[in-house]
Amino acid sequence: MKKHVTGFLRGKHFSNIFFLFTLLSLLGGFAISNLPVFIGAVRNASFEDTDCFNKIESQYKENIAGRNQLIDLYGGMLNLLQKDMVGNFEFIKDDKGIIQSVYQMTMSDDFADDVIALSQKLAQKNIPFVYMIEPDRAIGNPLIEQFTKRQSLHSDIRNTFEAAGIDVLDLSVAMQSGQSTSAKEDFFFRTDVHLSTAAEFWMSTLLAEHLKDEYGILFSQMEQIYDMGNYTMQYFDFLGNNARSAGRWFTGVDQFEKYIPDFQTDLTMTDFSGVQTRKGDFQSVYMNSVENAADIDLYTYWIVDYGQWPSPYYEYRNNLNPDAPRILMLIDSIFLRGTGFLTLGSSQVTVVDIRYSEGFPYVEYALDKNQYDAVVLCGSTLIGSPFITDIVLPELPQEPAQTANDWIGINGLWIDLYNGNLVDGTEEVLKISHDYIQTELVGWAADFRTLKPLSALYLQVGEHTIPCTYGIERFGLDEVYGTSDLTKVGFTVSFPTAYLHGGEIGEIYFIQVSSDGTYMYEPVPIQFELDG
Repeated sequence: MKKHVTGFLRGKHFSNIFFLFTLLSLLGGFAISNLPVFIGAVRNASFEDTDCFNKIESQYKENIAGRNQLIDLYGGMLNLLQKDMVGNFEFIKDDKGIIQSVYQMTMSDDFADDVIALSQKLAQKNIPFVYMIEPDRAIGNPLIEQFTKRQSLHSDIRNTFEAAGIDVLDLSVAMQSGQSTSAKEDFFFRTDVHLSTAAEFWMSTLLAEHLKDEYGILFSQMEQIYDMGNYTMQYFDFLGNNARSAGRWFTGVDQFEKYIPDFQTDLTMTDFSGVQTRKGDFQSVYMNSVENAADIDLYTYWIVDYGQWPSPYYEYRNNLNPDAPRILMLIDSIFLRGTGFLTLGSSQVTVVDIRYSEGFPYVEYALDKNQYDAVVLCGSTLIGSPFITDIVLPELPQEPAQTANDWIGINGLWIDLYNGNLVDGTEEVLKISHDYIQTELVGWAADFRTLKPLSALYLQVGEHTIPCTYGIERFGLDEVYGTSDLTKVGFTVSFPTAYLHGGEIGEIYFIQVSSDGTYMYEPVPIQFELDG
């Protein structure tokens, strides 16, 4: 027995026991050193608050000393024990050392329907539409695919949209077919969900070539822009979001690359309202000078150095190439750097991130405001989110048109406010100023035949149908009409003023669906004028 125990201690298990003993000792010291932090969090807590314990935990985590070092130690223990799983089966390290998220994404039906509807709208406008699928980090690793199912997801996306006639550029297929000479590990950060700058540079190159080959869209100075030899590289140590729960001793450290053009660049950036916010070269307009911050370190999140995340809408003008293509990019943070390189060969690039749209139809706004040579959609996090596309009215039987002598109030609809301004109901037209990017109308509407609230209210502006937010509590109507039913009949609705096409659209229509849902009122015409 003694020999067995001695052999055990002399073997690999001795190292594990020694490490665990050391770890427990350090954890004890860590807990003692942070005891004042815990006591302070408890003292500041209000135990009458039902959420007080969560707040104590949050404050303790935010102020804890040595947190990153403790996580590094945990990661070192995982390596020593030859473990690949991190946390509660949240991440797994593959054979290339790349941390893979085990989370299985799914494509929502709303997203698929909206993308197909968008493609059909663009086809009517003769605007090319490309759905670009990013390279899959689970390629060539059956074990990772077993956990993530991403290859199956990409296949479902490709099959769904190709069946609908959508042009799908699957970069996983391009990678497997040898269109990239770089190794897989050069495309993916080991520690972050995003792609390397080299990967996005390659993706941008393939996208530009695809648009040229398939649609004859010629970007300016492609040979210069897509030659890495024309850039100065800057390198920064970087620990990404996939490694924040395991530490650098488990994952290693990535290098984030910044590509600084050696050639002349001149860009202008404008916000949603068209106000110029930046002007200058590529690094001062498209990049955000993260390296100039006083507190940069291993945990600086370099991904945000490109683009304007989390802004839902912004535009870049290339002042050196006014006649180059104009592109609408519907993306998340995955392709921000690639979009930047595409901007260098374009005259205008509009970026829309639908994750932050908050109900506003930025895609339709962009298409109404600008003429584009192509629209590109790329973003793995978008597949669970619906686009803000036009609403299709339910099929409802037609009723005889209502009759009224006035444009407001007689047909069970009243507009109180336009962009916060009181509306004069005696005017023959409602005047809308072109100075407003967004038009907001507030009022009330009811079914005057039954003196009850509507079941739904829509607004039609040109080819766009917009659901109103309906059912807001209003006061006074019950007294005027002698019924308590007319209380929650208020509405609000917003739409881009660009929908009026500079005054070409002379009327908008409210479509009032009755309370029993068996008929609809005819649209109530509201005439608009644009002030000079």
